[in-house]
Amino acid sequence: MSGSLLKFVKSYSVKIGGRRYPVVKIGNQLWMAENLDYKFQVNGSQIPTGQSGHPSTPAAWYYNNAEATYGIDGTYKCGLLYNWYAAKYLDDNKATLLPDGWHVPSITEWEALIMACGGSSDAAGKLKASSVSWSVSWNGTDDYGFGVIPCGIRDSGGAFIAGDTYDYIWSSTPNGGNSYYMEFYATSSGISVYNTTPATVGATIRLVKTLT
Repeated sequence: MSGSLLKFVKSYSVKIGGRRYPVVKIGNQLWMAENLDYKFQVNGSQIPTGQSGHPSTPAAWYYNNAEATYGIDGTYKCGLLYNWYAAKYLDDNKATLLPDGWHVPSITEWEALIMACGGSSDAAGKLKASSVSWSVSWNGTDDYGFGVIPCGIRDSGGAFIAGDTYDYIWSSTPNGGNSYYMEFYATSSGISVYNTTPATVGATIRLVKTLT
Protein backbone atom coordinates (compact mmCIF):
# COMPACT_ATOMS: atom_id res chain seq x y z
CA MET A 1 0.00 0.00 0.00
CA SER A 2 1.27 3.49 -0.85
CA GLY A 3 1.70 4.53 2.78
CA SER A 4 -1.25 6.92 2.72
CA LEU A 5 -4.42 5.27 3.96
CA LEU A 6 -6.70 2.36 4.32
CA LYS A 7 -10.17 3.39 3.19
CA PHE A 8 -13.00 3.38 5.70
CA VAL A 9 -14.10 -0.19 6.45
CA LYS A 10 -17.26 -0.50 8.51
CA SER A 11 -16.23 -3.80 10.08
CA TYR A 12 -13.07 -2.18 11.47
CA SER A 13 -14.11 -0.73 14.80
CA VAL A 14 -13.29 -0.09 18.44
CA LYS A 15 -15.61 -0.65 21.40
CA ILE A 16 -15.74 2.28 23.84
CA GLY A 17 -18.24 2.55 26.67
CA GLY A 18 -20.35 -0.29 25.31
CA ARG A 19 -20.62 1.24 21.81
CA ARG A 20 -18.72 0.30 18.66
CA TYR A 21 -17.22 3.11 16.60
CA PRO A 22 -15.86 2.76 13.06
CA VAL A 23 -12.12 3.30 12.67
CA VAL A 24 -9.84 4.43 9.84
CA LYS A 25 -6.08 4.01 9.49
CA ILE A 26 -4.13 7.07 8.36
CA GLY A 27 -0.37 6.69 8.22
CA ASN A 28 0.58 4.94 11.46
CA GLN A 29 -2.49 6.18 13.34
CA LEU A 30 -5.90 4.65 13.96
CA TRP A 31 -8.68 7.25 14.29
CA MET A 32 -12.31 7.05 15.28
CA ALA A 33 -14.43 7.80 12.22
CA GLU A 34 -17.26 9.23 14.33
CA ASN A 35 -17.40 11.68 17.22
CA LEU A 36 -17.37 10.28 20.72
CA ASP A 37 -20.66 9.81 22.57
CA TYR A 38 -19.49 8.34 25.87
CA LYS A 39 -20.88 9.26 29.30
CA PHE A 40 -17.83 8.06 31.16
CA GLN A 41 -17.34 7.96 34.90
CA VAL A 42 -15.77 10.97 36.60
CA ASN A 43 -14.63 10.23 40.15
CA GLY A 44 -17.16 7.43 40.43
CA SER A 45 -20.18 9.23 38.93
CA GLN A 46 -21.38 9.63 35.36
CA ILE A 47 -20.13 12.80 33.72
CA PRO A 48 -22.81 15.50 34.10
CA THR A 49 -24.63 16.39 30.89
CA GLY A 50 -26.74 19.43 30.14
CA GLN A 51 -25.40 21.61 32.96
CA SER A 52 -26.13 25.33 32.90
CA GLY A 53 -23.38 27.93 33.11
CA HIS A 54 -19.79 27.20 32.15
CA PRO A 55 -18.37 24.60 34.55
CA SER A 56 -14.63 24.32 35.11
CA THR A 57 -14.95 20.62 35.90
CA PRO A 58 -15.64 17.76 33.42
CA ALA A 59 -19.01 18.25 31.72
CA ALA A 60 -20.74 17.46 28.43
CA TRP A 61 -23.78 18.50 26.40
CA TYR A 62 -25.74 17.47 23.37
CA TYR A 63 -26.19 20.37 20.96
CA ASN A 64 -29.30 22.27 22.05
CA ASN A 65 -29.53 19.67 24.84
CA ALA A 66 -31.31 17.44 22.31
CA GLU A 67 -29.88 13.90 22.45
CA ALA A 68 -32.53 12.45 20.12
CA THR A 69 -31.46 14.88 17.41
CA TYR A 70 -27.72 15.31 17.98
CA GLY A 71 -26.62 12.16 19.81
CA ILE A 72 -24.67 9.57 17.84
CA ASP A 73 -27.89 7.55 17.46
CA GLY A 74 -29.91 10.65 16.56
CA THR A 75 -30.75 12.45 13.35
CA TYR A 76 -27.41 14.24 12.93
CA LYS A 77 -25.08 11.76 14.69
CA CYS A 78 -22.90 14.43 16.28
CA GLY A 79 -22.19 12.85 19.65
CA LEU A 80 -21.47 14.84 22.78
CA LEU A 81 -19.88 18.26 23.12
CA TYR A 82 -17.34 18.02 25.96
CA ASN A 83 -15.56 20.83 27.72
CA TRP A 84 -11.79 20.53 27.74
CA TYR A 85 -11.79 19.51 31.39
CA ALA A 86 -13.68 16.40 30.30
CA ALA A 87 -11.26 15.75 27.45
CA LYS A 88 -8.30 16.08 29.81
CA TYR A 89 -9.91 13.85 32.46
CA LEU A 90 -10.62 11.19 29.85
CA ASP A 91 -7.04 11.32 28.61
CA ASP A 92 -5.54 11.31 32.10
CA ASN A 93 -7.63 8.23 32.98
CA LYS A 94 -7.36 6.42 29.66
CA ALA A 95 -5.92 3.31 31.31
CA THR A 96 -9.26 2.61 33.00
CA LEU A 97 -11.75 4.44 30.73
CA LEU A 98 -10.49 3.54 27.24
CA PRO A 99 -9.25 0.48 25.35
CA ASP A 100 -5.51 -0.12 25.35
CA GLY A 101 -3.60 2.57 23.45
CA TRP A 102 -6.58 4.83 22.70
CA HIS A 103 -6.45 8.43 23.92
CA VAL A 104 -7.37 12.05 23.18
CA PRO A 105 -4.95 13.25 20.48
CA SER A 106 -2.23 15.75 21.27
CA ILE A 107 -1.59 18.72 19.01
CA THR A 108 1.45 16.82 17.67
CA GLU A 109 -0.74 13.86 16.69
CA TRP A 110 -3.19 16.17 14.95
CA GLU A 111 -0.30 17.68 13.03
CA ALA A 112 0.80 14.21 11.93
CA LEU A 113 -2.70 13.50 10.64
CA ILE A 114 -2.81 16.78 8.74
CA MET A 115 0.55 16.13 7.10
CA ALA A 116 -0.56 12.61 6.12
CA CYS A 117 -3.56 14.18 4.39
CA GLY A 118 -1.60 16.69 2.33
CA GLY A 119 -0.95 19.58 4.71
CA SER A 120 -2.98 22.30 6.38
CA SER A 121 -4.10 24.04 3.19
CA ASP A 122 -6.38 21.24 2.02
CA ALA A 123 -6.48 18.50 4.69
CA ALA A 124 -9.82 19.64 6.09
CA GLY A 125 -11.57 19.19 2.76
CA LYS A 126 -10.26 15.64 2.54
CA LEU A 127 -11.30 14.81 6.11
CA LYS A 128 -14.79 16.35 6.00
CA ALA A 129 -17.87 14.34 5.07
CA SER A 130 -18.88 14.72 1.43
CA SER A 131 -22.60 15.19 1.96
CA VAL A 132 -24.29 16.88 4.92
CA SER A 133 -28.01 17.47 4.56
CA TRP A 134 -28.21 20.28 7.12
CA SER A 135 -25.27 22.27 5.72
CA VAL A 136 -25.40 22.90 1.99
CA SER A 137 -22.04 24.72 2.14
CA TRP A 138 -20.14 21.80 3.74
CA ASN A 139 -17.53 21.14 1.06
CA GLY A 140 -15.78 17.93 2.07
CA THR A 141 -14.66 15.13 -0.20
CA ASP A 142 -14.13 12.55 2.59
CA ASP A 143 -11.16 10.98 0.84
CA TYR A 144 -10.27 8.82 3.84
CA GLY A 145 -13.59 7.99 5.51
CA PHE A 146 -12.82 10.31 8.44
CA GLY A 147 -16.25 11.91 7.96
CA VAL A 148 -16.10 15.19 9.90
CA ILE A 149 -19.57 16.77 10.09
CA PRO A 150 -20.69 20.19 11.40
CA CYS A 151 -21.78 19.78 15.01
CA GLY A 152 -21.33 23.32 16.33
CA ILE A 153 -20.07 24.21 19.78
CA ARG A 154 -21.34 25.26 23.17
CA ASP A 155 -19.60 28.60 23.63
CA SER A 156 -18.05 29.87 26.86
CA GLY A 157 -21.24 31.79 27.62
CA GLY A 158 -23.38 28.65 27.39
CA ALA A 159 -24.97 29.21 23.96
CA PHE A 160 -25.12 26.53 21.27
CA ILE A 161 -23.91 28.04 18.01
CA ALA A 162 -22.77 27.17 14.47
CA GLY A 163 -24.45 23.77 14.28
CA ASP A 164 -24.41 23.89 10.47
CA THR A 165 -21.05 25.63 10.07
CA TYR A 166 -18.27 24.31 12.31
CA ASP A 167 -16.91 21.26 14.01
CA TYR A 168 -14.32 21.93 16.71
CA ILE A 169 -12.45 18.81 17.85
CA TRP A 170 -10.35 18.86 21.01
CA SER A 171 -6.71 18.05 21.45
CA SER A 172 -5.33 17.06 24.84
CA THR A 173 -2.76 19.89 24.72
CA PRO A 174 -3.32 22.91 26.99
CA ASN A 175 -2.26 26.47 26.22
CA GLY A 176 -2.32 28.42 29.45
CA GLY A 177 -5.96 29.03 30.36
CA ASN A 178 -7.00 27.95 26.87
CA SER A 179 -6.70 24.67 24.99
CA TYR A 180 -5.86 23.63 21.45
CA TYR A 181 -8.54 22.33 19.13
CA MET A 182 -8.94 21.62 15.41
CA GLU A 183 -11.31 23.88 13.49
CA PHE A 184 -13.26 22.51 10.54
CA TYR A 185 -15.26 25.23 8.78
CA ALA A 186 -18.05 24.70 6.25
CA THR A 187 -16.57 26.32 3.16
CA SER A 188 -12.85 25.91 3.90
CA SER A 189 -10.59 23.13 2.67
CA GLY A 190 -7.86 24.27 5.06
CA ILE A 191 -7.60 23.43 8.72
CA SER A 192 -6.63 25.72 11.56
CA VAL A 193 -4.09 23.84 13.62
CA TYR A 194 -3.08 26.17 16.41
CA ASN A 195 -6.36 27.88 17.28
CA THR A 196 -7.05 27.96 21.01
CA THR A 197 -10.31 28.37 22.87
CA PRO A 198 -11.38 28.59 26.51
CA ALA A 199 -11.43 25.24 28.29
CA THR A 200 -15.10 25.80 29.22
CA VAL A 201 -16.23 25.55 25.57
CA GLY A 202 -18.06 22.38 24.52
CA ALA A 203 -16.52 20.65 21.47
CA THR A 204 -16.37 17.17 19.99
CA ILE A 205 -13.77 14.46 20.62
CA ARG A 206 -12.15 11.94 18.28
CA LEU A 207 -9.83 9.37 19.81
CA VAL A 208 -6.61 8.07 18.27
CA LYS A 209 -4.24 5.13 18.67
CA THR A 210 -0.71 5.25 17.29
CA LEU A 211 0.67 2.04 15.83
CA THR A 212 4.28 1.07 16.51
